[in-house]
Amino acid sequence: MDEYHIAKKAIEEGFDTIVASGGDSTISNIADAILSTKPDLKFGIIPSGTGNDYATGNKIPRSIRQAVDILKAGRTDKRDVIKIGERYAVSLVGFGFDITMSEIHLKNKILKGPLLYFYAIIVAIFRHKGFHIKVESETGEIFEGKSLMLNLGNNKISGGGYMTCPKADMTDGKLDVMFVEDCSPWARLHLLQMVKKASHLKYPLVHYTQAKSVTIESDVPIAFHTEGELFYTDKKSLFAKILPLHINLIVK
Repeated sequence: MDEYHIAKKAIEEGFDTIVASGGDSTISNIADAILSTKPDLKFGIIPSGTGNDYATGNKIPRSIRQAVDILKAGRTDKRDVIKIGERYAVSLVGFGFDITMSEIHLKNKILKGPLLYFYAIIVAIFRHKGFHIKVESETGEIFEGKSLMLNLGNNKISGGGYMTCPKADMTDGKLDVMFVEDCSPWARLHLLQMVKKASHLKYPLVHYTQAKSVTIESDVPIAFHTEGELFYTDKKSLFAKILPLHINLIVK
């Protein structure tokens, strides 16, 4: 998380624009530094990571030259962000399967790019163990049981291009909540194909809603990730909410 401290120092020195050059994890850490210090700063992106889901969701091209041209033009538009506990997320917060997949992804030092994402997903499908969790929205809607995964989405895209939260909109002031019941590896493989086609919301084990805030409870300490950055807590309850139009993103 060196980029977090570098961004913090730049903010303290009075810079009014901070640019993240890297992948989703780098973007997550720098955005967290901005949002926890001075959220009215301008935030720019030069996507150069493996997945680049936040950049893709905001139509920021992978071409360095084109991304720099966008930065030079300097047009900003506000985007929603997620706050979970004391951490900010710009794209997605994941639990369960996502943690197993991220751990596999981080341990592999050989594969790169989309192939690494695909490898991590396939291995996690057979390795991940379901976990009991309860998620309750501010309206009282509850999903509870043994879950494969739980996602809190702001961006439609995650995992290197999967349409995990297909109804998500980064300007609608809503937190997209997807709870997936645990299932066999073969059902997980089928579900993976449905996610790729953004047709998984029809699957009977998938429960989806939109909320302003949720409380997450588990009988074991909760682990989560923000854009691939892993956090292992000693807490069995966490509160997450959407912060509407809370970051000034430099866009095309």
